[in-house]
Amino acid sequence: MKTKNYVNIALLFGLLCLTILVGCKQDATNSVNQEATLVNFTDTIATPIAATIIDIPVVVLKDNLIDRISQRAQLSQFAHALKASALDSVLKVEEGPFTVFAVLNEQEIAAAKQSSTQKSETWPASYIVKGAYSTPDIYKGFSSLMPQTTFKTYDQKQITIYSLRDTLFFKFNAEKRTAYLYASDLYASNGVVHIIKFLAD
Repeated sequence: MKTKNYVNIALLFGLLCLTILVGCKQDATNSVNQEATLVNFTDTIATPIAATIIDIPVVVLKDNLIDRISQRAQLSQFAHALKASALDSVLKVEEGPFTVFAVLNEQEIAAAKQSSTQKSETWPASYIVKGAYSTPDIYKGFSSLMPQTTFKTYDQKQITIYSLRDTLFFKFNAEKRTAYLYASDLYASNGVVHIIKFLAD
């Protein structure tokens, strides 16, 4: 009888130990699952946050107006004229910004000299405007009734710019010679360069 009781006690003790072990295993499993769920949840949150960070490069222009003009072989004579008139130092040192209407080489330079009222070496001053004016800025100066605008030059003369058949044309100091926009919006650290070409007589 006592032996039977010992056996029953031993069975009950074993059953109790088995129950405790099974319970511990389930807790451990739940804990692992919770950790796994937490890791996945964290990854899910981190991914869209990282995706919304956009690295936008900041463009800093180092070349000044003289640098931009000198980089173009077709403007070498205009660059030389700027240096001869000491206007190159103005476009490097003086506080800008400026807009330069650079003239192409050869016969274009001769036409520019004729169109300028400056008969000395300072004629390029008639092709420099204080302020930076891109082509969109020029068009903004047009009115609905009159598609043209006028700028005062560095030597206190005038440049009249008008639009005809989607092309910009230039009149310098009310002269008869007309130029048109050959290349536009060459940006520099202190302004913008436009290249102009005179129409043949």
